[in-house]
Amino acid sequence: METNPTENAGIKSPSIPPHRGKGGVFITKGAIVAIPAGGLRISFGDGKLDGSLTLHVGLNLTPVWAEIGLRHVSHARQCRERVVAAWRGTDDNLLADELIQEFTASMEAIVAAGILIDSLYAAVKDRAGVPETLVEMWQRNRTARYKQVGEVLRQAFRIKPRNAVAIRSAIKDIYKFRDWAVHPPAEARAPAHHGDLLLNTEWRFVAFSYKNAYELVRASLAISWQVANKTDLTGALAAWCKGLKSLLEPVVQQWEAEFGPLTASNNEKVAGAA
Repeated sequence: METNPTENAGIKSPSIPPHRGKGGVFITKGAIVAIPAGGLRISFGDGKLDGSLTLHVGLNLTPVWAEIGLRHVSHARQCRERVVAAWRGTDDNLLADELIQEFTASMEAIVAAGILIDSLYAAVKDRAGVPETLVEMWQRNRTARYKQVGEVLRQAFRIKPRNAVAIRSAIKDIYKFRDWAVHPPAEARAPAHHGDLLLNTEWRFVAFSYKNAYELVRASLAISWQVANKTDLTGALAAWCKGLKSLLEPVVQQWEAEFGPLTASNNEKVAGAA
């Protein structure tokens, strides 16, 4: 394991200031702190009290990927505005450059949306008591991942059937576009029609566009936000969702300040209570 990657990057290790030389564990906002089994030991002997404490720390990555997705969607929107301006002009080299910038920002946003859902799924699965027999059955049957994720969320949050179908459909789309980015096909394909620019171009410039990035990131954030706001939970899942709500709230506020309501109305909620 690389212990000092900065050396390979040509960065010298800084000298340690006096107030940083005391060791300890640095804990950031949103970190999960736990004491493992046997991590707290207290002893008393020879008239002296002695003890030791071992901490484990973890980081909730769901709000981290939500913020990354939002940041790239914002960038993609700026790129789209420049694409339209270049399209109205006569410099095709500029249009190509701006189109690539929109494509790149949109692809990064969509990948973030996919990882956001993966992070949410992993955290919920560990706390919702999903039977191992069900997981083993999925593995034997090679059940599509979007179906696994949708079912775990449905069971954990007791989501109505209609809303469960909407969640599963949204996750399927998120994963489809994410997989196109992570496992890109190398062969040439027929051009795709870009409806906004009224021209044919490489299909990824259409797939990884601001509009698609907006919809997919919005869906991933809406799913995360609505399950975080569930109030009829108990135990470890309830505690985790409470923390998730606190960490997601600034991201949701920023989204709504920039793009408007995360969900258009109560009838269009991605996840609903039973």
